[in-house]
Order: sequence, then C-alpha cells, then structure tokens
Amino acid sequence: MYIKTDEFAHFLQWGDSSSRNMFKFIIFVAAVAVCNGQTLDIRYTLHNKNGIVSMPGSGAIPNQFEEDAQSTIFLIHGYPGNTVTNFFQLVRNAILEHSNQNVNVIEVDWTRAAGDSYTQASNNMQSVANNLGVFMQQLYTEITNPTRTTTTTKTSTSTTETSTTETSTTETGTQPVKSGLTFHLVGFDLGAHVAGIVGRKLNRGVVRVARITGLNPGRLRSQLSMQRLTANSASYVEVIHTDTLGVLANGIGDRMGDVDFYANGGNNQPGCYSHSCCHDRAFELFAASMINPLLSGRGCNSMSQMNLNLCRGSSLRLGGIELSKDGNGIYRINTSRRFPFY
Repeated sequence: MYIKTDEFAHFLQWGDSSSRNMFKFIIFVAAVAVCNGQTLDIRYTLHNKNGIVSMPGSGAIPNQFEEDAQSTIFLIHGYPGNTVTNFFQLVRNAILEHSNQNVNVIEVDWTRAAGDSYTQASNNMQSVANNLGVFMQQLYTEITNPTRTTTTTKTSTSTTETSTTETSTTETGTQPVKSGLTFHLVGFDLGAHVAGIVGRKLNRGVVRVARITGLNPGRLRSQLSMQRLTANSASYVEVIHTDTLGVLANGIGDRMGDVDFYANGGNNQPGCYSHSCCHDRAFELFAASMINPLLSGRGCNSMSQMNLNLCRGSSLRLGGIELSKDGNGIYRINTSRRFPFY
C-alpha cells in the first residue's frame, strides 16, 4: 500500500485532535504489522476448489476466495518450519478432498521466523500472531463490508455470415457480501500457541475465532507460559496430544482446551520409534479424521484414569472441521499404527 505524502499530510491537518490521533494510531499499528510481516517473511497461500493463489499480506481478497464458504481454515506450522514436515500438504489435501464442506484453506508460512532456533521461534510467536491477527481483521472487514464495490464483466457475441465479433462491457456496482464467515485456526507445535494468541486478541473485538485445533502444542519456556494456547482462545478449543512424556518430548501434556484428546495416552504412538514421529502423529490423526469416521475417544474422569487406559465415558469424535462441535473434558483414543488409523 502506498500513500502520497502530500495527501497524508493534508489528511492529518483535517478534523479534531482525537480524530487525528486515532488515525495515527491505526496507521502505526498497520505499519508495524506490515513491517513485521516483511521482516519475518510471513506468507499466506489460499487453497480451495477454485485453485491456489498467493494472498497479499494486506488482506485483500483474490477472485478465487469463496465468500460463501462455510468456514475459512488457517493452517499454522511450528518449529522449524514448513519445509521439514508435510503438515500443510497432508492436512490441506485431506480437508479439500474428503470434507463435504465448502471451505477456504489458508496456509500461514512463517518458516523464516521459525527456522533459526527453537528459542528464537518461540520469541517470534507474538510478532507472527500480531501479523496474522491484522491480516484476519482486514480480511473479515473486506468480506463483511455490505457496500463493497465489485466489478463484473459481461461478454456478448454477435454473429454475421462473414465474421464473429466479441465486445465486452463492464458493470460496476455494489452488492451485499455475506457476513457469516467464520474462522478455524489449526496450529501444529508452536503454531498452536500462535493460534491461541491470535484468538485471544481477536475475541476482544468484532472478529471472533470460532474454533482452534491445537496439534501437540509445543513446549515453552516458563517466561512464555502466558502465551500458550488456552480454552478461552476461541469459542471451542480442541487439543490432540501425541508426544508429551520425557525431557525430549516436543509437546505439553497439560490440559489446554475445552476438549483434550490423548492419543494412545499422549505418548509412544504405535509404529513410532522417535519423539519426532510421535509429534507428527498429531497432524496425521487430524488429517485422518477427514477420512476415518471411527476416530473417537472415550471420556475420562481423571488424568490417572486416562493414563491407565480405563476411560469408559461418552464417545466423542476426534478432529473434523465442524464448527458446531461441543464437548468438555479429557478423552483417550487408542489407534492403530498406520494412516488413516482404522
């Protein structure tokens, strides 16, 4: 976005001091978010039934965006970045190919900010969340603006015996935009905490996050404990724990959501012989939930009951992308060793 200096100066001279100060504050927040996005090299890529398109960080809506989608799902990777796991590819394809819903999937790629070290990636979570929050607010504003100007092109064809000519006319007008867009954030590793930060910030205003799915949320230093995913980060928060035991474990075993699923007790995943394999099992299970309707957990009365595999409570389906899910408590799910874990 470019603003002419003379026009900007003229604007700042107009209106009372409170109006000018408010405008300056908005410009400052937007500028900081844009600069952070450029410094951290955060990239947004849209996937839906219309194809793939890179989205500008300004939140401008490309033609491929489905405004009448049932939800817009943001995928947020963790440390050390997008190039190490197939989180994006596996989850995105599972949603688009096997879900019966019309959705937008937006990948949030912050590999540059997440790739230096785990400590640096943890420290960058706040900046990444700030940038994503501004992006989502701008996107929401564009979509819900009832007087947004749209341009459509009509093509008419006239035919004679000797030639065919095509003429194009452009009609510009306003049309109402549906305001029922809802956001679902799916975060893996540190990406789960980024989702939590964004959700808590946005839920103070007009834009609300309907659901967050935290996939084996990554461990944080005690100094950053206030930034971790919590149940108040969205209307519904679901967490899948797969690697939480031992000093080398990647995830946090504490309850964090409205619903916390502990796959095979939250550790030692079948077919895995490393912490990284157990860690990745979280997003593999979430992707499999689009294909396998039998992935359900049993409610547990306590963590001790869960650890002893003695849960006999009500059944709740793991994962999926439904926004109307309702549940509370601890659930244990026992799975097989291979995708889609029948």
